[in-house]
Amino acid sequence: MKRISFRKIHLFDYGDHEKIIWGNTEKELLASMTKSYLKSWTQKNWGDEFNWGTLPIRRHKWLSFCAKFNNLIKGSPCNNQERPFDTTFLGNPVVSWQENYGTMNRNTRIQWLEEISADNQFSFSGGFFMRGANAEGMKEQASKNLKQLFLKKGRAHFISYFKLMLKAKSALAPPGNALWSYRHYEAIYAGSIPVSGDFREADMLVPLPMEGMAHVGKGEQVIPHIQKSLKMLKDNPRLPNENLESVERYMTNGLYDRKKSALIERFMSQLEKD
Repeated sequence: MKRISFRKIHLFDYGDHEKIIWGNTEKELLASMTKSYLKSWTQKNWGDEFNWGTLPIRRHKWLSFCAKFNNLIKGSPCNNQERPFDTTFLGNPVVSWQENYGTMNRNTRIQWLEEISADNQFSFSGGFFMRGANAEGMKEQASKNLKQLFLKKGRAHFISYFKLMLKAKSALAPPGNALWSYRHYEAIYAGSIPVSGDFREADMLVPLPMEGMAHVGKGEQVIPHIQKSLKMLKDNPRLPNENLESVERYMTNGLYDRKKSALIERFMSQLEKD
């Protein structure tokens, strides 16, 4: 390091773990040289060991295509859409995030869809795609109702996944391997209200519209929050547009845009902290 000329060091990683896993790195040396650390997302409860900042994230290559296509056909994905389903989810059941539900820790994605499968008050689309022996094992252990939501096919194309959100009033965005997920933004571009893990004490480089989402606290049932998302939409039919306008301050059709100065200003302001 002594041979390198620099003004300031910024540590970063794109891992799904909270805070830092130092592993075999020189923790004492690096921590003595900088207080700046960047992650895909940050949480207020991480403390003040570092000045936490947020990194750019990749978006799915088909998101921009879907956003542009719907703008061309419909004017906006948030307008003029028939949404016959109350909520939707399509994803992998084999993820690491677990929460405590009374007497046991359980995969949050499994828990949420278990609740929906046992409750007949909502129309639901999607389910778990099947890929690998672990998914098959989860299906075998699932309840009779939940088994129906394990789909026969493997991973779906992004367009099929996006169409599900276009047809739903809300979209489930449960934690997978981390609190954040790409589907938060994908749901917003599809005009669905995200039903998310509790993001109110978290942040990302492109801020999520906190008031435009339903936040499910750790270990809480998802059903009341789906109800809340539907009420939010009923009370404010413009909410999907407001959510979209919020993220479009920083992006254009799901892509980073050099013309959106708010994005680079927000990123650079993190690097300038002492």
